[in-house]
Amino acid sequence: MNRATSVSRDKGHHSLTSPESIKRLVRLALYQPVIYCDDSSSMGDNDLFAVQRDLVGQIVRITSKHRLYNGNAGVELRFVNAATASRVSNGDQFQQAWQRVRPRGGNKIGTGLRDKVLNPLVSQVLESKERLERPLLVNIVTDYCPDTEARSTLRDAILECKQRLVAGGYKATDVLYTISSITNDLSAAEFLDELRRDSQLSDVLSCTAECFQDVISNTLSDERKLQEWVLQAVTTPIMRLETAYLFLLRYLTSVSTSHATPTPSSL
Repeated sequence: MNRATSVSRDKGHHSLTSPESIKRLVRLALYQPVIYCDDSSSMGDNDLFAVQRDLVGQIVRITSKHRLYNGNAGVELRFVNAATASRVSNGDQFQQAWQRVRPRGGNKIGTGLRDKVLNPLVSQVLESKERLERPLLVNIVTDYCPDTEARSTLRDAILECKQRLVAGGYKATDVLYTISSITNDLSAAEFLDELRRDSQLSDVLSCTAECFQDVISNTLSDERKLQEWVLQAVTTPIMRLETAYLFLLRYLTSVSTSHATPTPSSL
């Protein structure tokens, strides 16, 4: 059994008990997790779809087992091409949902993000005048740049969602995104680098620096290190947003203090 397969089938205990991990898990529990997967035909090469399953399985286990929210529990699972839409709450449900999908078609990752994730989970909710139950964290897993749509489609879908959120009375950062790559494919790396450098996306999007296959090789049989990498990858935009808010709060507090009207006792 290869390392990747053993990861997906390992049902051992979680090792995310460090103070930093607990902090990230608490923040993560405030979000509705969505995992958006690349099921294009290129994923059928070199067992990449199985490797992707292992990464997504790790995300599902971490986000479903460590949650504080008691409402609609579970992880929303979506695919670029497959019409299936599932909400999974454990590893068995995830495996059943995954087995119904086979790699096929082109990689219209931006079109699918808009049509299968953002429209039903955000836009339609806002149009119906309902409220979003909680902010969304969309984890995008892929390995190749778009090949059957404009290169800017993913970017445009994210920016459009930001505008819709603000128009609906929400913060633009109430939907955050991560993108993780399976291998170090050059075209995918260039595509992610373009997104990473885009200043209009920097407040809501985080792209992992390492590909998942390299992480597997580096962690070997250390399940704790693998889980820590996955947790850090999916929570980076959340923690970065919190850091920005704290910085702004400290700045506003300092400005308010420096411009405060002197009281009699201070004269």
